[in-house]
Amino acid sequence: MSSPTPTRKLPFLITDIVLCAVAAFVIWQNQPMTQPWQWALSGAALLLAGWAAYLGVLPWVLDHRASLKAMELSEASSAVGRLDKLDAVAKQIEQATGNWRLAQEQSAKLLTDSAAAAQEVLSRAAEVSKAANQTGEQEKNTLRLENEKLRKNEVEWLQVTVRMLDHTFALYNAALASGQKNVIAQLERFQAACRDSARKVGLVAHEVPPGEPFNPRIHQPVNPQQAQTPEQIEGALVDLCMAPGFTFQGQPVRKPLVSLVTKEELARRQAQTGVATQPDPVEEKPDPQVTLPL
Repeated sequence: MSSPTPTRKLPFLITDIVLCAVAAFVIWQNQPMTQPWQWALSGAALLLAGWAAYLGVLPWVLDHRASLKAMELSEASSAVGRLDKLDAVAKQIEQATGNWRLAQEQSAKLLTDSAAAAQEVLSRAAEVSKAANQTGEQEKNTLRLENEKLRKNEVEWLQVTVRMLDHTFALYNAALASGQKNVIAQLERFQAACRDSARKVGLVAHEVPPGEPFNPRIHQPVNPQQAQTPEQIEGALVDLCMAPGFTFQGQPVRKPLVSLVTKEELARRQAQTGVATQPDPVEEKPDPQVTLPL
């Protein structure tokens, strides 16, 4: 069924504009409104504006009503067509009833056969499930052992790498203490290359400059007795970094191992040497007897 012809909206819009213009003109001419007849005339102008608004939406209202009417007619024609097909549907239902009885007899036989097949499938499934569970447990145990081996290898590799970097740090400090520039330059490049290689797998070394205030959360003293009380911690400074700290993939592995000096002792050193700067770590050697914790 074709759609209804839409209402022409232009005449309504022109009428709406004219009425609104007349209402606005009347209200504008009555300013200021001091007389009762002026108020009455303005009220009439407002009613005229309301009528103009109604005329403005009237075409769409008429189109909507026509669309609803067309839909009702279309549904009515469809209902008539469906009623014509009821006889054919009744015959099909009668034929389907006969087919259903035949199908019911066949389904009863099929149900008996399927029950036996289902029982066999269940027994086979139980056997397969048991075998799969055994295989899964074996694989889990194998994976657990492999994971433990990998973790152990990672810990051992990390310990070996840290100790190698500790040795390169000790060699570099020994070169600094020797004062030989060629040896210092070579060992400096060697240590930088070793640390760059370790950094590629996530192992990063951290050194503490001399004179930095001691922080027990990030520093580890060589002599713990020097940082037992809050007064000792507050007045302690880093004298020398004995071994660098390490982090592996962002997780702390070891704190920097430092020797401590008090502010008074540092001031006394500066007074004796006549230098107002922090002590130079290159003139001191790490104690070879110090155990480097991992």
